[in-house]
Amino acid sequence: MKVADAMTPREEVVTVDLPGTRDDVLEYIQEHGFSSVPVVKPTDGGGEEFRGLISRDDLIESPDEDQLALLMREVPTTDVDADLVDVARLMVEEGARRVPI
Repeated sequence: MKVADAMTPREEVVTVDLPGTRDDVLEYIQEHGFSSVPVVKPTDGGGEEFRGLISRDDLIESPDEDQLALLMREVPTTDVDADLVDVARLMVEEGARRVPI
């Protein structure tokens, strides 16, 4: 089974954009009830590039930081053609709860 068979469709994933603020993340977390949010940066071609992830814990650990670029952390990523078993192994090895596509 491939990642594409199990992933949330991109149009259903809510993200916050760089540049942005912690208020953007707090709004997302409160509205949707999730504990983290993917951070993307718009590209010149009208697309977007995944830049990192911000969790509720990241906000708690840095209460005075407002810039998303300084709050977010890098996490392992994968692509739609990856095998789910390989991604599960990656998650265990990296201690990751989420692996963005």
